[in-house]
Amino acid sequence: MRAGRVRLKPPYRKDERLPEVEINTVLVEEINPPEGEEPITWLLLTSLPVDTFEQACLVVEYYLCRWQIEIYFKVLKSGCKIEDRQFETSERIKPCIALYMIVAWRVLFVTMLGRECPDLPCTVLFEDDEWESVYMIASLGGYLNRKCDGPPGTKTMWVGLQRMVDFALAWKSFGPKQLKIGEGKRCV
Repeated sequence: MRAGRVRLKPPYRKDERLPEVEINTVLVEEINPPEGEEPITWLLLTSLPVDTFEQACLVVEYYLCRWQIEIYFKVLKSGCKIEDRQFETSERIKPCIALYMIVAWRVLFVTMLGRECPDLPCTVLFEDDEWESVYMIASLGGYLNRKCDGPPGTKTMWVGLQRMVDFALAWKSFGPKQLKIGEGKRCV
């Protein structure tokens, strides 16, 4: 790993002269890649300081989180459809965005825990009415769990979590804890 500061020259323009820009860089090169694999080389450009080895390592750690951030925004855009919301003022859209940011985080968190901690009990994340009403959230989202399938992704988990809410509401209203033999409940 190498780090330093570089000065970038601006592109040529006929009508104006743009200033040079100084940025910090971190170059990361894989020395011994696995056999048959291309070595990884990253050239990271940053405004963060890279004067010490620890500071350069922090830039690399941030970059490693990049893919999770991309997935988070994909959930916000595709799952929550945040770009489709039409509000007339920022005061109206801010609470909506705040709520959807929590929803997107939860979808990503559930997906991550399912992959990283598959033996974690479901009670850590879900209320009794939620987990008792469904067998597997991913299956509600369309996951088939075939040998060739990878782990369920955020889109599958998004759909499954939405459907789980419906099942949990029905379970809470009409499940075994609510109905006793011989008793009926009115639907309306």
